[in-house]
Amino acid sequence: RLVSKIFLIAVQISTPLLMVGLVVYLAAGILSRLMPIMPVFFVIIAPQILISFFLIMITLSAIMLWYMTTLQ
Repeated sequence: RLVSKIFLIAVQISTPLLMVGLVVYLAAGILSRLMPIMPVFFVIIAPQILISFFLIMITLSAIMLWYMTTLQ
């Protein structure tokens, strides 16, 4: 029971990162169709890492507060 609750919390915490990653890869797929010569998925790696770090930096305090209130 505890493991399933913690897994659910982990999925809820990681949802913003998953959504941003999905949007970035959808945009990269569209860009790849528009410019087939450019290696889009290779170029998009560094910006996606920076976007993910920035999103973690912004939401970390809110995520931890929500996590602590959920477990109590």
